[in-house]
Amino acid sequence: MTSLSALLALLPKEIDIDGYAYRISIYFENPDEPVIGNQWCLYYKPKKHNEKSRIDDVPMYAPDLIECAVLMIEWLTANNYKLNEL
Repeated sequence: MTSLSALLALLPKEIDIDGYAYRISIYFENPDEPVIGNQWCLYYKPKKHNEKSRIDDVPMYAPDLIECAVLMIEWLTANNYKLNEL
């Protein structure tokens, strides 16, 4: 069984996308949100709000935070980012 803390520990706190620093964030979408409500979101967003690259952020949505972490690990691996070592 995989623990949430072990999965989150694998995720780098910051990644570089097209020369811009992105930092990780986690939040829960309000159930009243009409589009994606009642889900967790784990994403990388630009570290400096005035900096933009080709993308604004890299989000993963799921009803379970463990699933979000797994999706993000898969995305990082597929895009050649190095995970933290445990």
